[in-house]
Amino acid sequence: MGDFIKSISKWPVFLAGSFLNNVMGTFGWVAPLWRNPVTAFLLVLALIGSIIGLVLTLRAMLSLG
Repeated sequence: MGDFIKSISKWPVFLAGSFLNNVMGTFGWVAPLWRNPVTAFLLVLALIGSIIGLVLTLRAMLSLG
């Protein structure tokens, strides 16, 4: 039973490390694109469009609208 609790206690560290790895990997790829104003503007538009699409999808799926 002690091994089980020891294994479970490592899970939050693994989750945080995995999330941090994904964020840094994404921003490492996107960071050079911010130098050009046109691509930066298009990235902001894509981000806003993605958020709006996600919100509208969730509202429709959960019958909130």
